Amino acid sequence: MKGAYIMEETKKKVKFKKRNILVILSVILMLLLFILLLQLDVLPTLYLVLIIGAILFVNILGFIFFTLKKKVFLVLGVLLFFISILISSIGSYYIYHTNRFLNTMFNYNTITDSNIYYLIKGKKNEITKESVKDDVLYFSNDDKMKKAIKKLKSNYNISMKQEKDIKEMFLKVRDENQLMFIESSSYNIIFELDKDFDKEQFVILDKIDIKSTIKVQNEKKKNSFNIYLGGTDFTYNTRDFNMIVSINTDTQEILLTSIPRDYYIPVYGREDGRCDTLSYMGPYGVDVSVGSLADYFDINIDYYLTFNANNVVDVIDALGGINYCSDESFSIPGVNKVYIHEGCQTINSKQALSIATIRKTFDGGDRARQRHIRKIMLGMLEKLKDMNTITNYANILSSLEGLYETTIPRDVINNLAQTTIKNMGNWKITEQAVDGVDGQDYVHLTQYKDWVMYPDKSTVEKAVKEINRVINQ
Repeated sequence: MKGAYIMEETKKKVKFKKRNILVILSVILMLLLFILLLQLDVLPTLYLVLIIGAILFVNILGFIFFTLKKKVFLVLGVLLFFISILISSIGSYYIYHTNRFLNTMFNYNTITDSNIYYLIKGKKNEITKESVKDDVLYFSNDDKMKKAIKKLKSNYNISMKQEKDIKEMFLKVRDENQLMFIESSSYNIIFELDKDFDKEQFVILDKIDIKSTIKVQNEKKKNSFNIYLGGTDFTYNTRDFNMIVSINTDTQEILLTSIPRDYYIPVYGREDGRCDTLSYMGPYGVDVSVGSLADYFDINIDYYLTFNANNVVDVIDALGGINYCSDESFSIPGVNKVYIHEGCQTINSKQALSIATIRKTFDGGDRARQRHIRKIMLGMLEKLKDMNTITNYANILSSLEGLYETTIPRDVINNLAQTTIKNMGNWKITEQAVDGVDGQDYVHLTQYKDWVMYPDKSTVEKAVKEINRVINQ
């Protein structure tokens, strides 16, 4: 009898310990969820209180049921703790990945802009890297070039000679055994602008990497601001996509202003007033693109976000394709021919990349491509709202890492998220685009001419009026 009594008491203690394990696990996971929610800082206070209160209530109720003797209450208590553990575990998983992503992608103190410079010789020139001496020709003389020249001189016993005509400089290197020092994108673009030259006629002796650091301003939280959105092509230099995004969190309004890649405006920071296209401004650095647009539109551009069109593929792959709605049927030639019919269809990453990068196929050229890119962006946003993407949440966030570089601070993103949640995503989104007249003019700060678009000032004035309306409401 005594042995039976001891066994019964042991069973009770085991049961008691099992219950304690369940309670402790639930409380630990609940506390972890609370800490992560506070760190995330994107939920409005009311929602935060409701979530914390609900989970806390479930745990308290479960604990009360555990103290009652009836088996039905014990079962209910176990069920409530399992529900709490499940909610806390799933919530902590998603909040952890979200917080990690936001800390990684919106917590910059500085942004590094990199430019590569080439030391070039003609193919017939027998000089080697080890025997470089005498004069080296160069064309542009901006601040980055000055830094590059200083670094080049520290490696070689040379003197520098500036050329006024870039074509003459290329001829001297090709035909007269001279050397030249040139920024990589300028070097590559010359072969597109002048068919007299071929890359096989030149040899790269050395490369110099110049990194410029842009300090991110840690300003107080703003309720209205402008963001420059810039997309580069496969060269990572030519800036083919340009947009100003105006946001007002008080009125829940977003205005998208598209600007053609060939828009021909004064280059920021140049005293001579030289103009260039937004596309060719890419190699000068994102600060030049932002400054040029801010000056020309006479507005403040608070932040920027730049991305490469090729990298968007990773996100679309993670999303499993997107829905693309077209106003017309069209086909894009190539190895993997793309055919789009009028109406809505699911497109994969390769199709999206073809649509985003081609412009000569469409009437209106770049104007049409800007419309197509906006449709791709909207398709991605819609897919991100789809509940089916939640199961692939971590992979989607991982695919966004490295996709872009931005000066938007974390607190601005938190404020946007809080506004979206508080107003159930009730944003008013409008679009507009500036236009111009096609022509030819000097580009890339050289004597070469290429297609440009002279701004239609009436469309600019109208666009600026709308931007100021959204910002100043």
